[in-house]
Amino acid sequence: MIIGLIFVIIHFLTIISAQRTIAIHFYESCKSKVTKFAINDCNFPHKYLDSVNESFVELRLDLQNTNLKVFIIDLDTFLLKFFNEEKILEKQQHNIYINEIIFNYQEFAYFYNIVMNFPYLIENINESKYRLIFRIMITLNIKDNKFFEEFIRVLLASLLFNTNAINKCSVVEIPNICSISAYISKKIIVELFKLYFFTEKTLQKLENISVAVKLTDDLTLDFLNLNENCLYLDSDILEDVLKTQKNSKNFFKILDIIFRIHTFSAVFFYKIFYEKKYNLFSGLSLFESLDEIYFFKCSNVDILIESIYKIGDSKPLKTINIIYSKFYVKDEVSWLETLNFEKLNYIAIKSESVSHLDNNSSDSLFGNIFSEYIEEISILEKSPDILYLHSDFSYSDEKATIDLKFYQQKSNLEKLRTLRSRLVSFNYIEISNSFITFDFYVLNFKEFKNLEVEFYNTDIKDFNSRESEIYNNVVHMRIICSKVSSVILSRILLLPSLKKLFFYLCIVTSSKGEVIFIENTKIENFFFMACSSDENNQHLSNFIIKMVALKSLKILCYSRNTNVFVDKFEATNTNFIDLSTLFYWITYYTDSLLTHFGKISNILKFHFGLNYPEGTLNVILSNNFFSGLQKLNLNKINIGREDKYALRKSTNLLRLYFSEGCKFDKISFSDLFDSNTKYLLTKIKLPQIDLTYCDLNFFANLKSLKHIYFYSFTLETKIDYFFRAFSSVKEIELEHILISKNEIIEEFGGRLNRFYYRDNRNSR
Repeated sequence: MIIGLIFVIIHFLTIISAQRTIAIHFYESCKSKVTKFAINDCNFPHKYLDSVNESFVELRLDLQNTNLKVFIIDLDTFLLKFFNEEKILEKQQHNIYINEIIFNYQEFAYFYNIVMNFPYLIENINESKYRLIFRIMITLNIKDNKFFEEFIRVLLASLLFNTNAINKCSVVEIPNICSISAYISKKIIVELFKLYFFTEKTLQKLENISVAVKLTDDLTLDFLNLNENCLYLDSDILEDVLKTQKNSKNFFKILDIIFRIHTFSAVFFYKIFYEKKYNLFSGLSLFESLDEIYFFKCSNVDILIESIYKIGDSKPLKTINIIYSKFYVKDEVSWLETLNFEKLNYIAIKSESVSHLDNNSSDSLFGNIFSEYIEEISILEKSPDILYLHSDFSYSDEKATIDLKFYQQKSNLEKLRTLRSRLVSFNYIEISNSFITFDFYVLNFKEFKNLEVEFYNTDIKDFNSRESEIYNNVVHMRIICSKVSSVILSRILLLPSLKKLFFYLCIVTSSKGEVIFIENTKIENFFFMACSSDENNQHLSNFIIKMVALKSLKILCYSRNTNVFVDKFEATNTNFIDLSTLFYWITYYTDSLLTHFGKISNILKFHFGLNYPEGTLNVILSNNFFSGLQKLNLNKINIGREDKYALRKSTNLLRLYFSEGCKFDKISFSDLFDSNTKYLLTKIKLPQIDLTYCDLNFFANLKSLKHIYFYSFTLETKIDYFFRAFSSVKEIELEHILISKNEIIEEFGGRLNRFYYRDNRNSR
């Protein structure tokens, strides 16, 4: 009692001189009403804020017959930050009204004391107190920043060291009054795994769902709804968890507590081959809150499902998604129908046994469901605008055979065709002749999904993109070893569902007359490789400009007329606001115009080459359009004095790679940067290079550097400075060691990933 009184006295003495404060008013009466918005429910998990500042939502309570307790916080001394607290002016107090059903005065005083005692560990922390701390932070909308992360780290460390509470804990049903976002939950898991020294690779995969999104990028199917409420897990992550459990017996208990509080609606499993040791995971609370599970390229998936979800012992999952996975049972279709689920999406793995049919087949299994595709191929065959690439003959001059390929045995297809309605099967099928291929997934043999089309070895002058299910649903188009007119480019822009476009070994030609290019807002990826254009490549530039929704643009060409980013391109004032990846390898010739990328401002990954002269890097990166760049890969470009400070504004750059073909001449690596600026580089790859003292000093100041690669190097200073510069780098690769072999091996030891020693005398 006395200690509590002393704490209250000290607290109020502290805030007497406070300039900016927040007063938290706790009320008990359920009769209290929020007069604005008519919110009456005492269980409503929200904060009520009263402020003269219009930037805050103004809510006022009817305080009659309400018992209020007030806690005042000095914002200048409180470690954690409130959302928008910077808008609170000096000598101003803001009020928050909290229903004590959410948390009461004493509980907040406990939380406040923990924050003010940071960074000391929290005594006697348990699951109940952990939940309370998060309930308070969520209700008060505490900002996610470095202070929040440091506080979380201490909270988790306190949980780890409180072994008595962990060993005594039992599963208790405690409802989450305030739900914790999946974003914060993943941050908690990553911080927990950091305390157990999990690998950086594992931590990066757990941070978000981007790995799963990338793995399924080629599938445009409605059920693939991957968002941050989904947790990604693969065999490497599971092995890391098992290894940690072996060394720390309480780890699974802590993990179970975390998953009881930090829940996810879905899990994405990738390349997990079931083994008995994985049964340990089935007891985790993670699986109790799930609505959906993805199994992608897993093996023995039937046993894996049974181990983590015991049929009849728990509520049925809403959705199970099995994609390209192998089963232990021979008859997987019959087994799938025994599962307790609301819906199952099953994409069968491509079988080595391929069933073939031709267009004259009368097989009753397939009937006329492919007739539209066969008809479309017949129309294209008869078209005078589609010819053999190296002749004037059309495909109508010969009798073509249409081939239907099913990547399943016929017996299995028959079973899949008669499945009950809640089991949805997707089967991969190809329909082709000598110049065109349609490949897609057929949903329960009724509906087509993920339609792709490929033209091969053709001279395509035009085609009729008529209104049809086929053209409306093409999501991926490939044109290979073909000649493509500018009219075809304009037709491609009209395809309403197209997301990916791939050109390989093609020739783009100008058509006679005016060609109108219509803006396309659907195409996200364009890959243009080993192609060429006629002398007037303006049509190619106009085509690319109209793909305004591009996220990834990759152009790898070696001919003279494929540099679409020139002065006239910049003049169009194009701004690809969604473009994050630019792969631009265009061979530079002495009579070529320099590349200009205009207002491409949101690039994160940039690959650039080939054979560009000194000064090019400075021209490209000197403006602010590449300020957010995170990865830069340079191939066969010359770096010289004209490139000084070229990377000075690249403060967000994490990875910087120079290929072996890059050459530094009369310029040091450090001269590309501003020595007074902080950089975040984590990985660097360098060609043959001379290292100066300034270079080594620059490397030493890169506090985030974890990996360095040298093709080879010579030193213009003492070897000791080289060792000091990379004393904290975790991984070092030396392709060729030209000097001080024994000293380097002895100094770097296990951090030296690979090396090849070449006698310095022979290297000259």
